[in-house]
Amino acid sequence: MMFRSRLSPPKTLMFRSKSRLLSLGPGPNRSVKCKAQEDVPRIAPKVIVQSPKKRFGYQMPEAQRDELSWIRNAIIYQVFPDRFAPNPAGPMPGFHLEPWGAEPNLRGLQGGHLLGVVDKLDHLEELGVNVLYLCPIFTSSANHRYHTNDYFQVDPLLGGEKAFQELLDAAHARGMKVVLDGVFNHTGRGHQAFVSLLENGAQSPFRDWYVLKGDFPIEPGYMGRQPNFDCWWNIPELPRLNFESQGVREHVLKCATHWIEMGVDGWRLDYPIEVPQ
Repeated sequence: MMFRSRLSPPKTLMFRSKSRLLSLGPGPNRSVKCKAQEDVPRIAPKVIVQSPKKRFGYQMPEAQRDELSWIRNAIIYQVFPDRFAPNPAGPMPGFHLEPWGAEPNLRGLQGGHLLGVVDKLDHLEELGVNVLYLCPIFTSSANHRYHTNDYFQVDPLLGGEKAFQELLDAAHARGMKVVLDGVFNHTGRGHQAFVSLLENGAQSPFRDWYVLKGDFPIEPGYMGRQPNFDCWWNIPELPRLNFESQGVREHVLKCATHWIEMGVDGWRLDYPIEVPQ
């Protein structure tokens, strides 16, 4: 999917600006968030996006606005990693994958690979693309990977960190930016913190990472049973993170900073309207 850059609610974008982590998101007269918020002067918003219900303002200091000028002329190509392109070297042995190009379904994986994206960069460059927006690439139980199990590990089925670094280097060599999809409203049930709750109950060190609706033990919501924790849109596979927890906030910010320091150029935040500011 290819589209031109446009700031529109409720999505939020976070971008690298030297050592700072910047975010552009919905909110009236909202200043840029970064590691050193006090260092950012408050200025009048320069970009206003109208919606039927809300008016969204974006503020950014002049120097940082110049540094992120690539956003204004971005031609963005969205990549769904499992279905975009397979590994040019062939599928990895030892895994059950559906035939490439088979009819899509909810659960099956077809073996898309980040090296397949590298293999298509020349074609994308010919199209005029200068920003790659990758749907989630972290370990997950779902083929779309919005059920995050580990925010610090690129899914080995996509080639892992080695393939991702190769994609970053190849894209940057062509002058392309790379934006990741940050799914921080919820995790998958396979995330370490949630598994710890399932197995350790009230003694879990992650006890306050999720919003519980009852006593232990945790009911994970399998086989149509009602879960006893808050989940995104009442989907048991997506336990909602509790941003009242300092551990959760630090975990998410550490993840965002980690990948930006690795060379990622920005984040698209998934459903940030439900992530507390």
